[in-house]
Amino acid sequence: MGSLSFESDLSAVFPYSSIACVVIRAQASKPSVNNESSTSDTPTHFDVLAPFFYLSVRQREDPSLAPWFKPVGLPPVAGVSFQIEDAVLKQLHTKSEFATVQTTIAMPEPLRQLVLSYAHESDLARHSGFRKTLSAIRTQFSWSGECSDVKNYTTSCHFCQIKTRTGRDRPAPFQAVPIVSEPFERVMIDLVGPLPLSSDRYEYLLTLVDVSTHWAEAVPLRRITAKDVAKALFSIFVRLGFPKKIQSDRGQQFMSKLLVEFNSLSNIKHFVSTPYHPQTNRIVERFHSTLKSMIRKLSHESPTEWNCFVPAALFAYRSQVHSSSGFSPSSYFLVELPEVQCRF
Repeated sequence: MGSLSFESDLSAVFPYSSIACVVIRAQASKPSVNNESSTSDTPTHFDVLAPFFYLSVRQREDPSLAPWFKPVGLPPVAGVSFQIEDAVLKQLHTKSEFATVQTTIAMPEPLRQLVLSYAHESDLARHSGFRKTLSAIRTQFSWSGECSDVKNYTTSCHFCQIKTRTGRDRPAPFQAVPIVSEPFERVMIDLVGPLPLSSDRYEYLLTLVDVSTHWAEAVPLRRITAKDVAKALFSIFVRLGFPKKIQSDRGQQFMSKLLVEFNSLSNIKHFVSTPYHPQTNRIVERFHSTLKSMIRKLSHESPTEWNCFVPAALFAYRSQVHSSSGFSPSSYFLVELPEVQCRF
């Protein structure tokens, strides 16, 4: 079967997506292939995504998917069943605790490389780690050996090996944070910086993380006076609502008279971290590490414009499943989840 154009392939499998050029590492060192003269049955470069009929044919040609065709139409086994929809084999997984059914596409072997690349290397994926890349893929695609394939792909990513900082900070013995069950009952706030001065003169970030849902906010700041911090907090609260409690370290901005009055007028109780143990703000500190890694990877081609990438980094963070809850922060706050990865 001849190769199809990248635009038609991508729009078929990812119909709600804008065209995003994601270079596959396996193809980076190979010479370009003329699509018009190519007769290879193995898709090359961007031609690994194809229309429905092409995907259907590839599914039936893949020996690893043969066992998945046999139980089509049969009752679920251990919550898993299979069906054919629009000539495409799909896996249905029933989550009994919520009585919901998740439908994923059975992905044949020739098409898996681009799925891995898209889930790990696209701008919004921003080279996520193993767990988050696997979680993103499992919302839409499934195949045998999926976990090991994602593990091998993420651990062998050259960009991640260069950009990801490891071994610099040892985790501190964090103190437990009180359990909260209501969104925005308790939030943690902090300041990040000074960061490299951006072209727009931004040098700091005010960060906020909701303890219950892990919803996160980050506001670029040029200065970190009490007035600037209060304005940034107000801009967040008028969008999301005012929290009942705020936890911070003993930074002079947070302990200032202006912030005390701001909290009083907003009916917010302010709690401070244990003196000389700022690591008790463990949730927001972990978010800082993730956020800085996201921004560093997103802005590697234009580091002086890092502040422009903060919204994209927040979108990616909120859309990914959090390891402690099993849900994404967006699933708590938004009625309909945003399209992070494109859907069939």
